[in-house]
Amino acid sequence: MYILQPMNWLLYGLIGVVLIIAFLAWGFLRITRRTADAAKLIRTVEAKDISDLVQECRRVCSEKLGTTLKLGDLENSAQALDYVLEPKQRTRMKTAFEIPGHSGRFVLPLGAFIGELVRTHNPESRWVSRSGGGLAMDIPQGTQTLTMHPFDKVLKHAATGEVGEILAYIQVAVGNQSKL
Repeated sequence: MYILQPMNWLLYGLIGVVLIIAFLAWGFLRITRRTADAAKLIRTVEAKDISDLVQECRRVCSEKLGTTLKLGDLENSAQALDYVLEPKQRTRMKTAFEIPGHSGRFVLPLGAFIGELVRTHNPESRWVSRSGGGLAMDIPQGTQTLTMHPFDKVLKHAATGEVGEILAYIQVAVGNQSKL
């Protein structure tokens, strides 16, 4: 019977540690690339792209995520978006929107839908160009104008967001302080 020598155990342990470190580094690199890709894509979106992105969001959510989104239905669409972006669904959501070469693509259709949902229910809102490229949304509220960044919100929320944050974000943007 072959008994492992202490040196063999040390070697196997070292190989195991190296494999764990390599796996963690691979995961970190993948997350970093997805975030960089999403940030780059955010700077390229233009007003003419919004309608197609909204349709893509509705289609992908329906076909791949089993969720119905309607611009005219604020309450149900806001809740569905919050569900799609909740921590338990993030990997599934990112994969559903991923296209070859653009793992961070999910920010565009989801951000466009959030912006258009807000614009539909707060008609004074409008898309505006950002100085570094991309779009933001100006939302008049009383005597002030708030600037909302729905694409950046989706990116940030996908990394660190909690359940209910998207609902609150949409509530504030449409000027609805009651619970959706």
